[in-house]
Amino acid sequence: MAFQYAEKNNVKYPTSWDTEKIAGEKWYRLFRKRFKGQLTLRKPEATSLGRMACFNKANVGKFFDLLTEVYERQPWSPYKIWNVDETGCSTVQRPPKVLAAVKDKQVSAATSAERGVNVTMIGCVSAAGTFITPALIFPRVHYKDHIIHGAPADTLGLATPIGWSNELMFVRFLEHFIKLVQPSKENKVLLIMDNHESHLSIQAIDLARENGVIFLTFPPHTSHRLQPLDVSMFGPFKTFLNQATREWTIRNPNKPVSIYSYCIYLHSRRDGTMVPPSIVYPFERIPSEISSPTNPTWCVGRSKSRWMTSQVFYGYIANTVIPFLKEKKVKLPVFIYY
Repeated sequence: MAFQYAEKNNVKYPTSWDTEKIAGEKWYRLFRKRFKGQLTLRKPEATSLGRMACFNKANVGKFFDLLTEVYERQPWSPYKIWNVDETGCSTVQRPPKVLAAVKDKQVSAATSAERGVNVTMIGCVSAAGTFITPALIFPRVHYKDHIIHGAPADTLGLATPIGWSNELMFVRFLEHFIKLVQPSKENKVLLIMDNHESHLSIQAIDLARENGVIFLTFPPHTSHRLQPLDVSMFGPFKTFLNQATREWTIRNPNKPVSIYSYCIYLHSRRDGTMVPPSIVYPFERIPSEISSPTNPTWCVGRSKSRWMTSQVFYGYIANTVIPFLKEKKVKLPVFIYY
């Protein structure tokens, strides 16, 4: 493009460009140097053609129109807005980069096996920064309780022959969700998820309707940008989980990682990544005009580290809590414990 632009605008350029019909390497280095603070080489995220075609203004706008309609019917507090999604976790880790001599052509690192076993985790978080214990689906024909030894309390253990989720597994998780969150027809909750076929069975819809759970699905092939769990949770979680698997392999050099030891290090890594600032962050992408005026806002503040600071906390109290209490005619002052 640089060659075509220079040729069309009669800009002087080296004669060597005419041979290859392309700008030279020296021009590229100088161009990078000129815009050093503005341009950098980035590794693009692999995105399928289906996702690229479906993630457009019309589809995304339709989702937010539906979300606005849901808000108009009933105001929702962040504690009643939940997002659920599945992700696969392998028992084989990805080796990190290591220092090696320049002359070394092959650098190896030990892994647990050539090909790992995938365990599906169904996670669920709320816009208030809370989460419930996950459901783990193991590649087994029959489920045994000892498989989830070391997992967080109330973890739901399930099994399918290939370790993937299906309609029956999602119904089991929905029962688990209802048990922990305790929604009802008088105290409804909003469950946002993708429109995978396993989520939309008649049994799941009837169970949700009977217990006050309202389904809202993302448009097809847009969850990689709209779904909160995909945006900020599963990526860091898998990074820490990969690190935990590598540490376990180093401590046990002659023992491969199996699904029976999977839950032990899953517990610590999940608690390290499922923190309120990281959970709330993707929900801030919801436009402010559809947030309920009678409930606390989704975004309580911003800090460079995305952790709660005194400035963010005091701003949250002054701009959200006190106006909310005044609107409810709560007598001030009140004591707030933090």
